[in-house]
Formats: sequence, C-alpha cells, structure tokens
Amino acid sequence: MKNLFPVKLALSFALTAGASVTHADSLSYQTELKVVSANLWHDLSAKAHYYNAGVAEFKYLEADVIFTQEADGVNARLANDLGMYFWQGDYSTSSMGILSKFPIKHVIQRDATASHIGAVLDINGRDVAVWSNHWNYTEYVSYDARGGNGSTWAARKHCKAVSDSEQLDILNDKSQRPSQAASLITAMKPYIENGTPVIAGGDTNEPSGLDWTSATANMFDHQGTVYDFKSHRIVRAGGLTDSYRELYPNPVTHPGISWPFRQEDSWTSGSSYVKECGRALDDRDRIDFIYYNKNTVGVTLKSAAFVGPHFSNFFTGPDGQDGNYNWQDPIAGRLINESTQESQYGLYDFPSDHLWYQTTFVIQTPSDTSVSDSLDFNAKFENVALSAAGNDLKVTFTLGNTQHLGKNVSYQVNATTKNANPSDQSGGVINVDSDSFNKQLTLTIPNAFLANQFAQEEIQLRLFHNNGASPRVDAVVDLHWSEISALINLDPHTETTINTSKQVYAVNEAIVANFSDAPGNAKDWIGIYYGGNPSDGSVYSIDWQYIHGETSGSRTFDGLAAGEYLLRVFENDGYTLLAETSFSVR
Repeated sequence: MKNLFPVKLALSFALTAGASVTHADSLSYQTELKVVSANLWHDLSAKAHYYNAGVAEFKYLEADVIFTQEADGVNARLANDLGMYFWQGDYSTSSMGILSKFPIKHVIQRDATASHIGAVLDINGRDVAVWSNHWNYTEYVSYDARGGNGSTWAARKHCKAVSDSEQLDILNDKSQRPSQAASLITAMKPYIENGTPVIAGGDTNEPSGLDWTSATANMFDHQGTVYDFKSHRIVRAGGLTDSYRELYPNPVTHPGISWPFRQEDSWTSGSSYVKECGRALDDRDRIDFIYYNKNTVGVTLKSAAFVGPHFSNFFTGPDGQDGNYNWQDPIAGRLINESTQESQYGLYDFPSDHLWYQTTFVIQTPSDTSVSDSLDFNAKFENVALSAAGNDLKVTFTLGNTQHLGKNVSYQVNATTKNANPSDQSGGVINVDSDSFNKQLTLTIPNAFLANQFAQEEIQLRLFHNNGASPRVDAVVDLHWSEISALINLDPHTETTINTSKQVYAVNEAIVANFSDAPGNAKDWIGIYYGGNPSDGSVYSIDWQYIHGETSGSRTFDGLAAGEYLLRVFENDGYTLLAETSFSVR
C-alpha cells in the first residue's frame, strides 16, 4: 500500500470549497480518471471466493477512484491489496467507502441522513470533490409502480400498479431517499458553484425517470407507468448530469440494468406475485449511478460501461419479451471479451448481486503529478514484531492513529487469512478497548493454524468491530511467510494427491476422482474446472463435492462434454489448493 502521510488531525466536517475559480489557461494537462461504483454485497463475503474475485476484478479495471457500498468489512482490506488511499468515515459510519490512487486532501463525514461520505482529491494539482452514496432500500417505490408493494415486498391486490406521479412522490418521501438526495446536493453546492469538478456515485436503491419513460412503459413490467423518480429529479435539478444517460440517452436500446442480474436475486417472484399477477414480475432496474457536474471547465466524459455479465445472461424476463429487444449496453470486466462484448462469466463468477458501473473522465489539470500529502484518518498497526512462543507465533504491535476510533466501542484484533469473511478469527483473537490504544499488545497465533495455511493463503491481522449490524474492519497488516517460517517450524501435513481413474474419458462418461492424504477437514472438497481456469476462487467450478473429512477415497462425477479439464482438491470450504491433475474428454 502507498504510504499515507497524515497532515492535519481534525476531520473536515465543514469545508470551505476553495477561494479561487479554476482558470482554463492554467489547465495544460489531460488526466484520464477511471471511476467505479461498486456495491460489494455484504463485504464480498456472500460466497467464499468473492473477496479474491473482487480484488481480481478491481485490478483488471485499474480504477483510479472506487466508490463502495455494503463495504465496511472490506474497505481497509481492499485499500491494502490495491495500494490505494481510503476514507470510510469515522467508526460509526455504515456501508460506504472511497478508495483513491490520488491523495486525499479533505474528508467530508457522513451527513445527518447517513447516506453519503465525501472527499476532496488532488488530481494532478486540481481539486476534485467526490462522494460515495448508499440510499435507503425501504419503501422501494419502483415495486409500487409495477403492482407490488415497496413496503411489504409482496404483490398488491390484483397486481394494481400505482401510476399516479403524486402518489408515487408521497410513497417515495417515506423512503427518505429524496431527503438523502437533497442532503447530497446541499453538501455539493459550494463546490459546484466555484467550478470544482464534482463526481458522485453509488447504489441509490431507486431507478431514474430517464429510464421510466413512455418509450419503456411496456418494458421490464413497468405496467404503463411513466414516472420521474423524485430522488434523481432532485439530483439533476441540483446541477448534476447522469453520466450513463449523457452517453446513451435511449433507455430502450441501453437500459443499463444493474440489479438484479441473477433471477434468484429478484424479490418479485414469490407466491403473492404468482397469485395476484399471474407470474413473477421483472424487477430489473438501473439503480447504480455516477453523476458529475457537466458544465465545469475542463471536464469531459469519455466512456461508460457496466462491469460484469450482460444483465440478461442469468435473468430472463418473466413476460417472455426479452427476445424482442436489441440491447446494446457496453460491458467490461475480467471475463469480458472487449472486442466482441461476449461474456465468459458463470452464474456466480461476478462477486456481487449488483453489476458495477464504470466511467472514464478526462480532466484538464495544471500538472501531470499530484504533490499533496494524503490525509490519513484511519487507524493502523504500528511497531509490528514477530517472535516464537514455543512453536506458535507471537505478534506484538501497537495501534496508532486511533483518535477517530470509538471511545466506548468494543474492538477485536483478529488473526485470519486475507480472503476470510470480515469477522473471522480462526487464527486467534484478542479484545481491545480505548484504554489499550497506543499500548503494546500481543496476539499468539497457533502453529496448527499457520501450518494449515502455509504457502497457500496469506495471513493478516485485522482491527475489527461490529458497527451495529455491520462488520467493520478499520485496519489490516499482512504477515509474511518468509518471516514466519524463519521463526517457527510449520511442518505441513503429508502432501495430498489426486488423480482420475482414466486420463481420457468419453463424452458423458462418469468421471472418477481418487484422492489420498487429504488433511481430513469436514469441508475439504473436490472441484472440476475447465483447463486453464485459475484456482483462486475468481472462477467458479463446473461441478464439486465435499469429501466429508475423509483423508483417502474416491468421488464420482457426472460426465462432461468434450474438452480439457482440471480436477482439484481444496481445503475446508476455501480455495487453498492442495493438489490438481488434468484429464481430457473426447
């Protein structure tokens, strides 16, 4: 990770948005700025491989700025793995984060509506104000407009849609999203007025009226409803431009759906919808956005794309009309062929229930480098030292830069693997409170845990607490195998082996996998992959089975189509690769 240099140790809750207006003649450089908004679906922990897949996705995208939502448990971890500065608000903030390759000059704490945090970045000598947003999901008024109930999530009687704009406004006000949108515009106003580039992105939990038009009244079960959703109306009236609709103004050819993109994630397929509407409803909408102040000097929108598979790959509209449309939304991602726009994502390869949204801006700047020292209001591990405690590992450390942690909050320091869920403490845990801050602390990691992970998963310490219902990681530090193995004997178990009963199988012939010397964990498992697919969990297996604690034995898999395949053994429900072999089907 880049070194983060603290300059002022006071949060900029109220900022003066600069005293001077940008002069075009001083902006002699063109800086390309890639921005991604990403809902991370419960901290990239909905499935075991999602953290590794998320890191792989972000590295592929090479984003300069990332707006995160549902991300308390991963902001610090992602910043560490991606080498980015970050701001996620003080200890009480929920959900959001801003990660940046450019220095953070000021930070803007969440507002009274708890729906956004902001920062001012030094983009090669020019201030750019950015916000990450996550608006309320309750009173989901796009369901009311379809014939559902956005409060109860069930269908309305006879599936009768609420189509009157005034009634929808009243329902929408109950969601607090309009007030959250108004609060965002209030925070941005001084920056917009003095000509500072402003970029805001996030999960708004509300579609836009630019999508619910007369042209789309019979698409996606809009039920004839034409409605300019109030929250986005407020944002546009406040001086911001919807980046996707700026480049792709036609919602028929470019609907830009971002949630849900898997049929199983739909909330309008339950029994009440089948009873009242005769079938499930199509609740696909564009609810992930990036806005900007278009009229600012020296800011050009270059491109936009949704990140992940096509929104129709794993969701077929229940009305049976998908085949009538020629959707042309641009898509990007590590499993997208950029030339053909063909997706190679499997059902669970993309690590969220939202597609992410990416834009590229060209910003005129006075320099080609940033010279500001970045603010750092994040706690950190300091004075980390490793030593042997018998055959276990003793780690001593202090917690620094803690002035923005909660004084009456119960923290933990957990030892775990880098891809484990935010609260995992399988390598050990100690409790920490504010009286312990800046004092030397010690955590002992058992040899058995380390030997089980040796040379497979990287190890880290995390400063963790539960922020209400949300697991939050405030700081991480990686522990390196070269240092650990120099101190203690890790003596990993006997090497696991795996092979197939035949090197070449016929098409659809059952595949027999033989394994030996597995570690004996309850959830060790065998998976079949296409030849060439990585083993880090970033691509899902074709088929798999647990071996239920057996150390030796065999498993039989259904036959396959012709092709080249890999058979792999993994440890304990994770992606620690123990052994692999190749085979063919012809």
